[in-house]
Amino acid sequence: MKKMKKFLAMMLAMVMVLGMSVTALAEQSKPVETDSAVITVNGVKTGATVKAYKIAEGKWNDFGFTGYSAVEVGGVTIKDLANPTAEEVMSIANAVDKENEGISVVESTTTAGIYTADLPVGMYLILVTKNASEDMTVYNPMIASVYYSVEGTGDNNEAIGGAVSAEDKFEVNGQEIFAKSMNPNITKEIVNSGSGNNLGDDTAIGDSITFRVKTAFPGYSDEYTKVEFNVIDTLSKGLTLDAESVTVEVTGAKEQPVKDTDYTVEAVTDSDSKETTMTISFTSNYILANRNNEVIVQYTAALNGDAGLNFDENTNTVKAEYTNNPTTGSKGETEEKKTYHYTFGIDASINGSWDEITKELLKTGEEFVTGSTTEKAPLDGATFTLTSKTTPAKVYTTISGKGEVGKDVDENGNALAGAKEIPSGYLKFTGLDAGEYVLQETKAPEGYSLNPVEIPVKIEAVYNTDGTLSSYTITVDGTKIESDGEKVSKYEATYEKNDETDEMDKTVGNVNSNTQQIPNTKIIGLPSTGGIGTTIFTIGGCAIMIIAAGLFFASRRKKVK
Repeated sequence: MKKMKKFLAMMLAMVMVLGMSVTALAEQSKPVETDSAVITVNGVKTGATVKAYKIAEGKWNDFGFTGYSAVEVGGVTIKDLANPTAEEVMSIANAVDKENEGISVVESTTTAGIYTADLPVGMYLILVTKNASEDMTVYNPMIASVYYSVEGTGDNNEAIGGAVSAEDKFEVNGQEIFAKSMNPNITKEIVNSGSGNNLGDDTAIGDSITFRVKTAFPGYSDEYTKVEFNVIDTLSKGLTLDAESVTVEVTGAKEQPVKDTDYTVEAVTDSDSKETTMTISFTSNYILANRNNEVIVQYTAALNGDAGLNFDENTNTVKAEYTNNPTTGSKGETEEKKTYHYTFGIDASINGSWDEITKELLKTGEEFVTGSTTEKAPLDGATFTLTSKTTPAKVYTTISGKGEVGKDVDENGNALAGAKEIPSGYLKFTGLDAGEYVLQETKAPEGYSLNPVEIPVKIEAVYNTDGTLSSYTITVDGTKIESDGEKVSKYEATYEKNDETDEMDKTVGNVNSNTQQIPNTKIIGLPSTGGIGTTIFTIGGCAIMIIAAGLFFASRRKKVK
């Protein structure tokens, strides 16, 4: 009997222990406040700051999870957790202290642009802020949940969800979301660039350049009810905008924008800098009706007389400005994009400084002796034309030592107002496109014979990938120039920008001279009008005529007799 009592007591103890174990196991498997899971945010630029703000928290009791309740954030409480409004979300986003509040969502160390955080059960507002001033990406606010899912019910309890007890077979899940940025990008290019580089090109003064700008309207969410979007293009003083040439196209739009109805074009030229700023502004209704659609702007501008020469660049800069906050109406800007435009000069200023000229061509006259060497003196007053081998041809006219006709001097070589002094003998030509030309003397100075030789001149340019000018070469084929049987060497010079000093370096291909000389010779002297030789011939002629007349009259008198 005692043995039986001991056995029953042992069995009862085992049952009690087993019962306690079952209770403990049941308590461990039911939903508890410490439950958490990892949320994942995709599509964020690397290095950005991502934070989570709890807008709803879980509630539990002894039986398990009972649901969510809203949490006040920034003075705002979501009224309906199943359907938070855009106004509520944006109010919270604008109210929180993004620097000091929130839970950090950290970028993955293995995959750039993916951010994760292990968070307790609840609903979270996810905000992305810029990493640095150069990153202008703006992201819409996002909502992510850490929730329970119950097997067999189809209810994942993501938002407000139902109760989850220890009897349910459940899992704790972290939501994976994708960031949606709303900032546009912008590109700019030269259409049909002659250099083959759509960011940098050379142009003759007076020629037009066609530009194409591509951007896109932001993908605004519904909380944006009034927005702005402007394309702002700034042309340096060397470019003259043709405002009438502006065309605007929106890819995928049901209706193409109409000027002065859906957008406006305004061009303003600064009186001091002479820069022209063109602003294309779209209406809010048209922007919101065409979210995410590509915008293409095309127009022309001409290179004018204020253009810088050689390495002195002429630029065209564009950016887009757009609303990036539905509450404050603040604006963001895209990164600026720029194109570069150059025009060349011969015997002209380089890199914007008149004090330094390139000195490629020199008109020479009589020889003179300096010590043990014989040199030719610079000769002023010879008229030259430089004609391009293009169709139609462009003709430039200059007078040696005087300057360009119509720019520095008139056709007679008289200086025009504001003209700068040209070094003696040099042939100044400006506003040239890269390409091939023919140089020819068309009028010699008084007392000199005309040099009729056609001289080939060639300008070649090399560009960096960003459109800036790397170097240019001027070649004068002096082997075609002959004076008294003398042949002159070919002249070639390459001008290159020094990256360290930002100054010009020159490499001369002609080892005999740093300048191509174009010689003239004096006309051979003739007897002066009215000299003694002429008098003798005149007297002799008169005498012969008198003798002939005398003989004639004498002969007539004999016949009469």
